[in-house]
Amino acid sequence: MSKTIIAGAYLALWVAIAAGVIYAVSAAGHSFWLGAVLAFVLFFVVNGFLAYRLKSRQLRLQGEQPPPFLTYLFFPKPFSFSEKLKLPRPFRVILGLVVLVGGTLLALTGGLLLAKLDFSKAAHPLGAVFGLLLLLALGSAIGYVGFRVIVVKNDDPLFGRSKGNEKKPSQIGAA
Repeated sequence: MSKTIIAGAYLALWVAIAAGVIYAVSAAGHSFWLGAVLAFVLFFVVNGFLAYRLKSRQLRLQGEQPPPFLTYLFFPKPFSFSEKLKLPRPFRVILGLVVLVGGTLLALTGGLLLAKLDFSKAAHPLGAVFGLLLLLALGSAIGYVGFRVIVVKNDDPLFGRSKGNEKKPSQIGAA
């Protein structure tokens, strides 16, 4: 059997399982979307488990200790904020603009809703203020990431110190 046939059969099996989960949840009287989310979570966990078994076997054959399952499932590849950003400049500017505009719209939405909030009509005014402040902060953070994606140079990390800020040994004593 070819890999294409095996992959197609595996995908067809998952489509059937997802349809069964969605049907069972809908037949129980719950929302279609709850069934879709449960089918996705099942797909994510089972495929993560299969990938973890393969990776842990490979690591044990090499004499290494595999990472814990949940660490592998949610962070399969270690990440670092000091890694260099490797994207072509035009793509990075377009992506940064999209993220910046999205973050700005989120922050503006939170700010405008907070400014127009009628506390006397809100069922939970403290919860509404907290949620809108959270939306404002999240939008600001996303906008800042978009700004950083636009202004960072090719060989600098996305967050952290850039090479331009570091002092040369000749500049340390000349203050």
